[in-house]
Amino acid sequence: GEGFYSLKADFAILQRALINFCLDMARKNGYKEMTLPILINRSAATNSGHLPKFEEGMYKTKDGFYLSPTEEVGLLNLYAGKILNEKDFPINICSFMPSFRTEKGATKGMIRSHQFDEVELFKIVEPKDSSKELQKMIKNVTIILKALKLPYHIKLLPALDLSMQN
Repeated sequence: GEGFYSLKADFAILQRALINFCLDMARKNGYKEMTLPILINRSAATNSGHLPKFEEGMYKTKDGFYLSPTEEVGLLNLYAGKILNEKDFPINICSFMPSFRTEKGATKGMIRSHQFDEVELFKIVEPKDSSKELQKMIKNVTIILKALKLPYHIKLLPALDLSMQN
């Protein structure tokens, strides 16, 4: 009820195995694995669109850093301020790390936690290729879900849930 969980024994082992399985599958599908810092600065959170809209849902340190609310913040900021060459596209990267949210304003009826682990797939592509690359990414994720025999549902995200929207 406090928004935290602990795993022990077989569940801790299962979690680690699932993380490794997901990262291995991502690498097999052409993603380059990255390790990211958990602390981010205001600029990184703004670049990703998490600030100012989602600030109340983010943990802030007394030094002005934030605990990363999701890995795409760090993955996106690996390329912040850089001029990318179109011959390098698509850029396919993946990462695993814990993420943190206060869950203020979380979806009602959902069980949410303040700290959770995630394996993130992330792409930087030419705008003209974005639909095609999105379909590839969906296929990469569904391969994992099917291999694990997990039921799933693909859902479109409402525009108002996106960053920088009011």
